[in-house]
Amino acid sequence: MDHLLNCNTLVILDVEMTAWEGSCARGWSEPWEEREIIQIGMLAVEAATLKPLGHFSCLIKPKINPKLSPYIIALTGLTQQMIDSDGLSLEEAFKKSTKFVSGLKQTFKIISNGPDGLYLFDNAVFEQVECPEFFKKGISIRSYLKKNISSYTDEYFSCDLVDLVGGSIEGQKHSALYDVQSIAEALRYIKASPAV
Repeated sequence: MDHLLNCNTLVILDVEMTAWEGSCARGWSEPWEEREIIQIGMLAVEAATLKPLGHFSCLIKPKINPKLSPYIIALTGLTQQMIDSDGLSLEEAFKKSTKFVSGLKQTFKIISNGPDGLYLFDNAVFEQVECPEFFKKGISIRSYLKKNISSYTDEYFSCDLVDLVGGSIEGQKHSALYDVQSIAEALRYIKASPAV
Protein backbone atom coordinates (compact mmCIF):
# COMPACT_ATOMS: atom_id res chain seq x y z
CA MET A 1 0.00 0.00 0.00
CA ASP A 2 3.00 2.29 0.31
CA HIS A 3 2.67 3.28 -3.35
CA LEU A 4 -0.83 4.61 -2.56
CA LEU A 5 0.22 6.85 0.28
CA ASN A 6 1.43 9.68 -1.95
CA CYS A 7 -2.15 10.96 -1.79
CA ASN A 8 -4.22 12.42 1.02
CA THR A 9 -7.31 10.32 0.51
CA LEU A 10 -8.20 6.77 -0.46
CA VAL A 11 -11.62 6.30 -2.01
CA ILE A 12 -12.76 2.70 -1.55
CA LEU A 13 -15.03 1.67 -4.41
CA ASP A 14 -17.48 -1.19 -4.69
CA VAL A 15 -20.08 -1.92 -7.34
CA GLU A 16 -23.00 -4.31 -7.45
CA MET A 17 -24.09 -5.70 -10.80
CA THR A 18 -26.85 -7.75 -12.33
CA ALA A 19 -26.43 -11.45 -11.63
CA TRP A 20 -28.37 -14.67 -11.72
CA GLU A 21 -28.03 -18.00 -9.97
CA GLY A 22 -24.66 -19.39 -11.14
CA SER A 23 -23.64 -16.36 -13.21
CA CYS A 24 -20.54 -15.66 -11.11
CA ALA A 25 -19.31 -19.26 -11.44
CA ARG A 26 -19.82 -19.23 -15.21
CA GLY A 27 -18.35 -15.74 -15.63
CA TRP A 28 -21.57 -14.20 -16.98
CA SER A 29 -21.01 -16.28 -20.13
CA GLU A 30 -24.61 -16.84 -21.19
CA PRO A 31 -25.53 -14.69 -24.23
CA TRP A 32 -28.28 -12.91 -22.30
CA GLU A 33 -26.07 -12.13 -19.29
CA GLU A 34 -24.31 -8.81 -18.91
CA ARG A 35 -22.52 -7.36 -15.90
CA GLU A 36 -24.64 -4.23 -15.68
CA ILE A 37 -23.86 -1.98 -12.73
CA ILE A 38 -26.85 -1.45 -10.45
CA GLN A 39 -25.12 0.25 -7.50
CA ILE A 40 -21.99 2.29 -6.88
CA GLY A 41 -20.67 2.76 -3.36
CA MET A 42 -17.66 4.82 -2.30
CA LEU A 43 -16.09 5.50 1.08
CA ALA A 44 -13.44 8.20 1.38
CA VAL A 45 -10.86 7.73 4.14
CA GLU A 46 -7.71 9.56 5.16
CA ALA A 47 -4.81 7.67 3.61
CA ALA A 48 -2.64 7.92 6.73
CA THR A 49 -5.21 7.11 9.44
CA LEU A 50 -8.05 5.42 7.50
CA LYS A 51 -10.45 7.77 9.29
CA PRO A 52 -13.71 8.06 7.31
CA LEU A 53 -14.27 11.36 5.51
CA GLY A 54 -17.55 10.71 3.74
CA HIS A 55 -19.45 8.23 1.64
CA PHE A 56 -21.49 8.08 -1.54
CA SER A 57 -23.97 5.60 -2.95
CA CYS A 58 -26.36 5.54 -5.87
CA LEU A 59 -28.53 3.05 -7.70
CA ILE A 60 -28.43 2.61 -11.47
CA LYS A 61 -31.11 1.31 -13.82
CA PRO A 62 -29.82 -1.57 -15.95
CA LYS A 63 -30.76 -1.32 -19.64
CA ILE A 64 -30.16 -4.76 -21.12
CA ASN A 65 -31.85 -6.67 -18.29
CA PRO A 66 -33.99 -4.02 -16.56
CA LYS A 67 -35.73 -6.55 -14.29
CA LEU A 68 -33.63 -7.70 -11.33
CA SER A 69 -33.35 -11.45 -10.79
CA PRO A 70 -34.66 -13.01 -7.56
CA TYR A 71 -31.04 -14.07 -6.94
CA ILE A 72 -29.60 -10.53 -6.93
CA ILE A 73 -32.54 -9.18 -4.91
CA ALA A 74 -31.92 -11.79 -2.19
CA LEU A 75 -28.14 -11.24 -2.31
CA THR A 76 -28.04 -7.43 -2.12
CA GLY A 77 -31.32 -6.45 -0.51
CA LEU A 78 -32.00 -4.17 -3.46
CA THR A 79 -35.52 -4.40 -4.85
CA GLN A 80 -37.04 -3.73 -8.24
CA GLN A 81 -39.03 -0.88 -6.71
CA MET A 82 -35.83 0.74 -5.39
CA ILE A 83 -34.19 0.52 -8.82
CA ASP A 84 -37.30 1.76 -10.64
CA SER A 85 -37.90 4.71 -8.31
CA ASP A 86 -34.35 5.74 -7.33
CA GLY A 87 -32.17 4.34 -10.11
CA LEU A 88 -30.17 6.79 -12.23
CA SER A 89 -28.80 6.44 -15.72
CA LEU A 90 -25.13 5.46 -15.79
CA GLU A 91 -24.28 8.94 -17.09
CA GLU A 92 -26.09 10.58 -14.16
CA ALA A 93 -24.36 8.22 -11.74
CA PHE A 94 -20.98 9.22 -13.17
CA LYS A 95 -21.85 12.92 -12.71
CA LYS A 96 -22.85 12.39 -9.08
CA SER A 97 -19.73 10.26 -8.45
CA THR A 98 -17.57 13.03 -9.91
CA LYS A 99 -19.29 15.61 -7.70
CA PHE A 100 -18.56 13.47 -4.63
CA VAL A 101 -14.84 13.07 -5.31
CA SER A 102 -14.52 16.70 -6.41
CA GLY A 103 -15.85 17.72 -3.00
CA LEU A 104 -12.94 15.99 -1.28
CA LYS A 105 -10.63 18.88 -2.34
CA GLN A 106 -7.61 16.63 -1.83
CA THR A 107 -5.54 14.26 -3.90
CA PHE A 108 -7.16 10.83 -3.93
CA LYS A 109 -6.84 7.37 -5.40
CA ILE A 110 -9.64 4.91 -6.10
CA ILE A 111 -9.06 1.44 -4.68
CA SER A 112 -11.22 -1.67 -4.75
CA ASN A 113 -11.10 -5.36 -3.97
CA GLY A 114 -11.05 -6.37 -7.62
CA PRO A 115 -11.55 -4.67 -10.99
CA ASP A 116 -14.58 -2.57 -10.04
CA GLY A 117 -13.30 0.45 -11.98
CA LEU A 118 -12.93 -1.78 -15.05
CA TYR A 119 -16.54 -2.95 -14.72
CA LEU A 120 -17.63 0.70 -14.71
CA PHE A 121 -15.51 1.40 -17.78
CA ASP A 122 -16.97 -1.65 -19.57
CA ASN A 123 -20.49 -0.43 -18.79
CA ALA A 124 -19.61 3.01 -20.11
CA VAL A 125 -18.40 1.48 -23.37
CA PHE A 126 -21.55 -0.47 -24.10
CA GLU A 127 -23.77 2.43 -22.99
CA GLN A 128 -21.62 4.85 -25.04
CA VAL A 129 -21.04 7.33 -22.22
CA GLU A 130 -17.77 8.77 -20.94
CA CYS A 131 -16.32 7.03 -17.89
CA PRO A 132 -14.58 9.36 -15.41
CA GLU A 133 -10.81 9.06 -15.55
CA PHE A 134 -10.53 8.31 -11.83
CA PHE A 135 -12.54 5.11 -12.28
CA LYS A 136 -10.36 4.06 -15.21
CA LYS A 137 -7.28 4.51 -13.00
CA GLY A 138 -8.75 2.53 -10.09
CA ILE A 139 -6.35 0.13 -8.37
CA SER A 140 -7.25 -3.38 -7.23
CA ILE A 141 -5.84 -4.16 -3.78
CA ARG A 142 -6.99 -7.79 -3.76
CA SER A 143 -3.45 -9.21 -3.78
CA TYR A 144 -2.50 -6.85 -0.91
CA LEU A 145 -5.49 -8.04 1.12
CA LYS A 146 -4.70 -11.70 0.44
CA LYS A 147 -1.08 -11.19 1.43
CA ASN A 148 -1.98 -9.56 4.73
CA ILE A 149 -5.06 -11.57 5.75
CA SER A 150 -4.01 -15.20 5.65
CA SER A 151 -7.54 -16.61 5.75
CA TYR A 152 -8.72 -14.51 2.77
CA THR A 153 -8.97 -16.49 -0.47
CA ASP A 154 -10.80 -16.17 -3.79
CA GLU A 155 -13.87 -17.88 -2.38
CA TYR A 156 -14.57 -14.85 -0.18
CA PHE A 157 -16.23 -11.58 -1.20
CA SER A 158 -15.54 -8.03 -0.02
CA CYS A 159 -18.40 -8.29 2.49
CA ASP A 160 -16.63 -11.23 4.16
CA LEU A 161 -13.52 -9.23 5.04
CA VAL A 162 -15.02 -7.65 8.15
CA ASP A 163 -15.82 -11.10 9.57
CA LEU A 164 -12.38 -12.46 8.70
CA VAL A 165 -10.67 -9.70 10.69
CA GLY A 166 -13.07 -9.96 13.64
CA GLY A 167 -14.79 -6.64 13.01
CA SER A 168 -18.43 -5.66 13.11
CA ILE A 169 -20.46 -3.30 10.94
CA GLU A 170 -24.18 -2.86 10.33
CA GLY A 171 -25.99 -3.21 7.05
CA GLN A 172 -26.78 -5.63 4.24
CA LYS A 173 -23.93 -7.79 2.96
CA HIS A 174 -23.34 -7.38 -0.79
CA SER A 175 -24.68 -3.84 -0.64
CA ALA A 176 -22.02 -1.52 -2.07
CA LEU A 177 -21.86 0.65 1.07
CA TYR A 178 -21.55 -2.39 3.35
CA ASP A 179 -18.79 -3.79 1.18
CA VAL A 180 -16.68 -0.60 1.15
CA GLN A 181 -16.96 -0.43 4.95
CA SER A 182 -15.90 -4.08 5.13
CA ILE A 183 -12.81 -3.32 3.03
CA ALA A 184 -12.03 -0.33 5.27
CA GLU A 185 -12.24 -2.57 8.36
CA ALA A 186 -9.77 -4.97 6.75
CA LEU A 187 -7.36 -2.12 5.99
CA ARG A 188 -7.59 -0.89 9.59
CA TYR A 189 -6.89 -4.42 10.83
CA ILE A 190 -3.80 -4.66 8.63
CA LYS A 191 -2.61 -1.22 9.74
CA ALA A 192 -2.98 -2.17 13.41
CA SER A 193 -1.26 -5.54 12.97
CA PRO A 194 2.41 -5.77 13.95
CA ALA A 195 4.79 -5.89 10.99
CA VAL A 196 5.96 -9.41 10.20
